[in-house]
Amino acid sequence: MLFHVTLSHTVDNCPIYQKEMFPKLIVAAEGLEGLAKELNVKIHFLTLSAPEHIYFALLEADTLSAISRLVMSLPLRQQVKIVPVAHWLDGIAMAKDAMEATKSGLRFSFCLISFVGAGRFFILEESGECTRLS
Repeated sequence: MLFHVTLSHTVDNCPIYQKEMFPKLIVAAEGLEGLAKELNVKIHFLTLSAPEHIYFALLEADTLSAISRLVMSLPLRQQVKIVPVAHWLDGIAMAKDAMEATKSGLRFSFCLISFVGAGRFFILEESGECTRLS
C-alpha cells in the first residue's frame, strides 16, 4: 500500500535552532534507509520545504505500523499526517467498477476506512455491509 506522509514542525521545534537536537536528527536521518529496509518500507521519495518546516514522503509498505515506526524514529517533535493513497489509474479502475456495479442494479456508496488499506470498499445498500471489491 502507498502512503503519503506529511511531517511538519514549528520554528520553536526546528532542529536547526536547537543545537543539542541536531546531531541526533542527523544520526537518525542517516539511518533512515537502513531502518526502512528492515521494516520492509520502500521510500519512493522524501522531500522537504525548509522555509515551511515541512517534509513530504511517499512510502510503500504492507502495514501502517511499519510506516509509523519509520516516521516516529526521527527524534523530532512534529505533527504527522499519514494518508493511504493509490495511483490515479487505480482510481479510474475503481470508477469503472462502480459503473459496472450500477449497471447490474446494485446501489452503493463509498465506505471510508481509515488506515485499513487503500483497497476498494463499497457499502451495498441492500445489505448495509461493507464489501471489498478488489
